[in-house]
Amino acid sequence: MAVFRLGFVSVYLSAPMLDGFATGASCTILTVQAKYLLGLKIPRHQGFGTVVVTWINIFKNIQKTNICDMITSAICISTLVAGKELQDHYKDRLKIPLPTELVVVALATIVSHFADLNGLYSSSISGAIPTGFIPPKVPSFEMMPRVALDAIPMAVISFAFTVSLSEMFAKKNGYTVRPNQEMMAIGFCNIIPSFFHCFTTSAALAKTMVRDSTGCQTQVSSVDLLNDMITEEDALRHRIKTNIITSQKQLDDLCLEMQLEPYKLEENLTVLQMEKNLRWRLETLQQEKNDRLKELSNMRQQDEELCTELCATPFYIPTGSLPSCEQLQALKEHIQTLAEEKKSRVKVFSALRQDIKCMMEEMGHDPETSLEKDSVCNDADIFLLTKENIKALQLLLTQLEVKRESLLSTRDKLKDRAMSLWNRLDCPEKDGIGFPVDPQGSISNDISRWQREVQRLEELQKSMLEDVIVKVRQELLLLWDVCKFGPRQKEAFEPHFSDDSYTEELLLLHESELVKVKDCYERNRPLLEALEKWEKNWVLFQDFEKKASDPSRFSNRGGALLRESKERTKVQKMLPKLEEELRSGIDAWEKKQGTAFLVHGQRVMEYIAAQKEEYRLQKDKEKLERMTKKTESTPLKTPTKRTLGMNPGGSVPSKIRKTPSQPQLRTTSSSSSYSSSSASSTYLALPSKPPLSAAKSEFSRKASQEAVLNSTVKDVL
Repeated sequence: MAVFRLGFVSVYLSAPMLDGFATGASCTILTVQAKYLLGLKIPRHQGFGTVVVTWINIFKNIQKTNICDMITSAICISTLVAGKELQDHYKDRLKIPLPTELVVVALATIVSHFADLNGLYSSSISGAIPTGFIPPKVPSFEMMPRVALDAIPMAVISFAFTVSLSEMFAKKNGYTVRPNQEMMAIGFCNIIPSFFHCFTTSAALAKTMVRDSTGCQTQVSSVDLLNDMITEEDALRHRIKTNIITSQKQLDDLCLEMQLEPYKLEENLTVLQMEKNLRWRLETLQQEKNDRLKELSNMRQQDEELCTELCATPFYIPTGSLPSCEQLQALKEHIQTLAEEKKSRVKVFSALRQDIKCMMEEMGHDPETSLEKDSVCNDADIFLLTKENIKALQLLLTQLEVKRESLLSTRDKLKDRAMSLWNRLDCPEKDGIGFPVDPQGSISNDISRWQREVQRLEELQKSMLEDVIVKVRQELLLLWDVCKFGPRQKEAFEPHFSDDSYTEELLLLHESELVKVKDCYERNRPLLEALEKWEKNWVLFQDFEKKASDPSRFSNRGGALLRESKERTKVQKMLPKLEEELRSGIDAWEKKQGTAFLVHGQRVMEYIAAQKEEYRLQKDKEKLERMTKKTESTPLKTPTKRTLGMNPGGSVPSKIRKTPSQPQLRTTSSSSSYSSSSASSTYLALPSKPPLSAAKSEFSRKASQEAVLNSTVKDVL
């Protein structure tokens, strides 16, 4: 076109026509690229109606849209539009235009590679791009028929754009433009690169604007651009090296602070990879450091709260230092220990408060001290869970228990006093009639009620002094017997006991003596009960001894002899044991009291010995009486010779025929002390009676043995 001097054609290219060509080219480019934006794989249409046919095919295959490609395209287009708007808005402040297109392409390529969009979502990619210089090659003329139709309007539009831009800047800078020269320059710029598979060349509005704004006038400015790029790359390399050194130093300091091993880079890494690895490791450790500090802050707050409540020492970690993992674990265990201790103390504290509250309600006691008021307060947080406070509550509970026991003792004494007065005065209340009972009332209320009742009874008692004193004396007699007082123990009170002047002073003396004897009984109750048990067994022993000397026990026995023998043996074994228990108990009592324990004016063991001696004398007396009675009942006779055939007794022999089964008459007298040696028998022999059979002899022998077994055991004391 330049050879044929066709540059004048540009004169006839009006601005509306150029705008129309530009708009049509834009629509064509959009139509061609739409299928790629949606990730559709449809064949390209050639010829007339390309735009319409292409859009019909797109809508037919819209359901095959690749969502990943569509989203990626939308993000990239939005970024390009936003970048253009920002660049237009801040073009006065920008010295050079922003490389928005380059940034979008680079980021999209990186994301597609590392996210493996092609492998996961079948996203379209450019694939491998050849590197290095392409060897020159003659263009394929076989493609001419296919591209000729598009090449002509493209050349016209390219030429029109170039000339229009040239004229615009020529008018601005004051020079003229020769269309044929421009057409020839464009031709050569497209012919030479065609041997190297380059794109067609045309004027670039953005780059022209940049060159014009920077004052460039020739193509040598591209060399300056390359120099600038080299300078920028050197600065980038220096900055990367500086970042590597700085990051390595920061990383070493951070590892030392966090008590970790120094970080070592892998070998054969590029500076970019080294800078990236160091930056990633530094960010990771910095995040871990921040996490540790945040965890330390939270745990310190918990530790301080627990230590304040429990009055404990906080876990020590130096202020301003970064805690190690071991220190954080130790602090965590310390907090867990404090939490368990708090839980345990809360449990103890709640139980103590509940016990104190219940005890105060039971006693009817109102809180007086600040500790008592705080212990029953509904706000539990007012009390710190310290060991001292818990000990103070335990001490308070102990004091309340002592006070409760004292109140119970006072109430019981008043109750006993009232019941004693009821019995003396023969009041109906002694049978539980007429006296109000409040099971829900407190001990203090009970004491007040019993005090009023005792006061009423004492007033009533004053008007019945004689009857009351007589009843008190009856109680004294009963208690003296229970306590086994002897004459010497009673003689101190004997003058008052026999006094007939019934006055209040005499009543007070009697009541004082009654209280004294009751206290004596309470102190000596175990020994008195043991002595009473011995006396019961002693009486049983005496009963068995009496039964042993009773001949009637051999008749109608029914196993009674065997039971009697077992019971007697049991009593005989029990008596020595009881005596030994009494002896040890009395020794301990006398050692503790510093005085002798008397029973009926005697020491206990002397009393027991006296009982045994009395029984032995009684047995001897009974034995002597039996022997005397026997001697008196047997008269002395002078021996004489009996006349042959005469009855010695002068009686006529019985005419009744004697059978062999009739028993032989025998009388036996025996002593319990000498059952086997001193027994004497008198037999009345009948001439016609045959001797005892062997069975009867055996029966007599067994009866004799049983009599021996059941005889009296001689007292060895």
